[in-house]
Amino acid sequence: MKINNGDLEIFVAQVAPGQNQHTKNASWDDAWGDRVKIRIPGKHTETSEIKDDDLPWAIVAKPTGTGHFNRASSGIWGGEWVLCMHNPKISQEPTIIGNYGRAANMPEIVASTNGTTAFKDVSTYNGGLQPGNHQLTGGSSKRSDPRTLPIGNDIKEDAKTDPTSQTVTENGVPKEPIITVNEDGSKTVTIVNSDGTKVNYPFKAGEEISPGTLKTFNKMQETNFNLQMSNEALLRDDYQSASYFADRAAGRETPFSAYKDAGTFDFQDQQGVRGA
Repeated sequence: MKINNGDLEIFVAQVAPGQNQHTKNASWDDAWGDRVKIRIPGKHTETSEIKDDDLPWAIVAKPTGTGHFNRASSGIWGGEWVLCMHNPKISQEPTIIGNYGRAANMPEIVASTNGTTAFKDVSTYNGGLQPGNHQLTGGSSKRSDPRTLPIGNDIKEDAKTDPTSQTVTENGVPKEPIITVNEDGSKTVTIVNSDGTKVNYPFKAGEEISPGTLKTFNKMQETNFNLQMSNEALLRDDYQSASYFADRAAGRETPFSAYKDAGTFDFQDQQGVRGA
């Protein structure tokens, strides 16, 4: 949706996961409030042609209750659908003036794939965001709302096996890159994305794969593996595994056992989510 009123444009956009001032450590000399990157339907494609990192920043307008006395955050983090306005003649960045709230259906992803959400529904807990104690509930493992996380014994019922020992996801995404030695002596390194698509990197016969390059390939593949493991865990209501692998994809190496207790979840490293 896009409405033009003279120079003023009003449109709907999706906030890219993991693309906010807090996760990017972004700052400006003239910074005002929270900023997030947005993907605009009709302007930005669903494919990875325009990656999250290349999307425009948008500033979040806050209600009067978030003035100097309260110093509260806007709460916009990533994955939300928002209402924006922009007048390019007076402002370089769009302004977010409203949030449409969470989708009622099951989230499809917890992070972007190949640099894009493809406008899919994103889990509330993305980009390293973890639930606080006030957002955690126990009860039956038959939960209809994927955003309510289990605690204590409830997690033990869901986590029948230890997923940390897996080396391949349910849809065939491996933890390590596939290296093939061809008949002519050349090599091909294959990276399998979380959606199952593959990218091949050829090396000529006699050409060595340097340790640094191999390390990069390993990191790329492990990230894809962790993203898909988190997605698959989310679909089967295994929130312990979903949180663990989402953090692994974001570079956080917290032990799997740390996610079994609600008290381990907090916002201690998410400055600004509740307000400084």
